[in-house]
Amino acid sequence: MKMKNVWLFALLLLAACQSPEPSGPNPDEDPTYPDVQTDYQGFYVLNEGVMGANKATLDYFAYATGVYENDIFAQRNPSIIGELGDVGTLLAIYGSKMYAIINGSNLVEIMDAKTAKHLASVEIPNVRSMIFDQGKAYFSSYAGQMQMGGTQLGYVVEMDTTTYALGRSVTVGRQPEEMAIKGGKLYVANSGGYTPENYDNTLSVIDLQSFTEIKKIEVAINLHRVFLAPDGSLYVSSRGNYYDVLPNLYVLDTQTEQIVKTLGKGVTSVAIKGDVAYVINIEYGPAPEYKTVYEYYTINLRTHTINSGSFLSADVQEKIIYPYSVAVHPTTGDIVLTDASDFVTPGILYYCNAEGHLLWKHTTGDIPGSVAFLR
Repeated sequence: MKMKNVWLFALLLLAACQSPEPSGPNPDEDPTYPDVQTDYQGFYVLNEGVMGANKATLDYFAYATGVYENDIFAQRNPSIIGELGDVGTLLAIYGSKMYAIINGSNLVEIMDAKTAKHLASVEIPNVRSMIFDQGKAYFSSYAGQMQMGGTQLGYVVEMDTTTYALGRSVTVGRQPEEMAIKGGKLYVANSGGYTPENYDNTLSVIDLQSFTEIKKIEVAINLHRVFLAPDGSLYVSSRGNYYDVLPNLYVLDTQTEQIVKTLGKGVTSVAIKGDVAYVINIEYGPAPEYKTVYEYYTINLRTHTINSGSFLSADVQEKIIYPYSVAVHPTTGDIVLTDASDFVTPGILYYCNAEGHLLWKHTTGDIPGSVAFLR
């Protein structure tokens, strides 16, 4: 494995430096957002926090007041020891509850969606991703500890969203990542990310009724993102090997379960509104330059084609140090983009209109990642 590969994998998956205390927001960054016509109350931001520092935090922006609040979980849950925990990687709202994956602490934190007050914590080892359907939550788990060289098969576990009881589980491939549900089937991207010289390359297909793996579909190495198009097609991304195999994106026909198109682009982060996918793509060039390229492109999910141009204005792109995640307001189309900066100090959130022009920005916690809109 090349030293370049080792460094990139460590940065993207296991960044492990100590971080200073986050500074408060700068006065000229405080957002004022009057007269917003939206049916959403606001949005939450889950900040990962540097691994090992136990500093995952939760921020909230309210449309009615135009106020951005940092680290609200600690404020609203003063009795929770350790606060959110270590490495918050994914946030989602389902019904009246909000779910946060705290990967380094091996748990899912469940909160009231409107107040962010703690309801329960569910332990799942090395939990990676989640999806919801028919009152159930499904979580993918690496199963084994965080360590390079791990070959243990991962699994998906089902949870009742009323009782928080874990139920059925099914073994899948190595280091499973994102999932999608279509036609009574759960599709799981297997990465094999702990064995870079022997990545997994399969998509597990689980029958939800029997909760068994009925087949594996070979796609490409190091699978990651999975999302659906309006016509039921499944998009599956490969991260490549961070060296000489480039990231790619594949379109799968869920009727035939065959790959029908290859788009030739990577997907670092993606957000979907209607029939458009907004994608951040980060690619690392070959030696000796190792030039990093950042792209902000969109996909027409009906025609399965990449649109020309960037969804961000040039002046916004120039401000960003390290683009980390993108989210899109479900009705207005406003764009939220987070910047992880140097991964050891507080990041920045950029709030843009649907045309990609900056409306305001704000200092976040360390490594701002997942965003969830509150209706």
